[in-house]
Amino acid sequence: MKNLKLYLPRTGSSQEIHEVNFNLLRKLMKIKIEKIIEFGVGYGNFAEKVINLFKPSIYVGIDINEEVKLKIPKIIDLLILDLNNDKIPYPDEYFDLGIACEVIEHLANPDNLLSEASRVIKKGGYFLISTPNLASWLNRVLLMLGLVPIHYEISWKYRLGDSVIGLPPRKYIASGHIKLYTYHALIEHLRLYNFIPVKQSSIKYSLQFTNKYVNKLYHAMNYILSFSPSLSNGFAILSKKI
Repeated sequence: MKNLKLYLPRTGSSQEIHEVNFNLLRKLMKIKIEKIIEFGVGYGNFAEKVINLFKPSIYVGIDINEEVKLKIPKIIDLLILDLNNDKIPYPDEYFDLGIACEVIEHLANPDNLLSEASRVIKKGGYFLISTPNLASWLNRVLLMLGLVPIHYEISWKYRLGDSVIGLPPRKYIASGHIKLYTYHALIEHLRLYNFIPVKQSSIKYSLQFTNKYVNKLYHAMNYILSFSPSLSNGFAILSKKI
């Protein structure tokens, strides 16, 4: 898997995703968190909130995008690395907390991320990860109808499937999704790297359909069915390293 750079250097996540992840981190407020590493730090928007919450002595941010150097807060120790292949230049069991919000789906080799996270996070430390859900209730319906699931990017040039399900035309900017997880698949993958889930939350994504009746039906069903992370549009998992 050498020299893989198959994912697009996109940065940032929606406010909804940040809120769900941040609420999970609040569960750790009574724990001493001094050293934090964030995989896919972007421009540091989420990192600033986490720093204000925990007041860590060290906050390391990793990104592949060279452009983040221009805007990222100086309080973050930035490393430009490719999470598909690169090793993190820190010793074993160094960090109290690792964060990977909406990152793993962009990797061709997610095992490198999980392996390195498991190596550099202390035993008893925590790892927060979030990602879109391949098996969301909406994607299950779309697949039964023979349609393209949401967040599944066949092409990085054209958005395929939107018009068929009634989403309005929009300028296409690919997210660079390569591997989408189901909820249970990610939990299994985390366990293989000694991370045991302790708390999880659903993430609801906002979609607006052109047909007002379809739109109302979608939002009603999304409100009801997103109670479960395995059915929601996306999910976040807070796990503990054993």
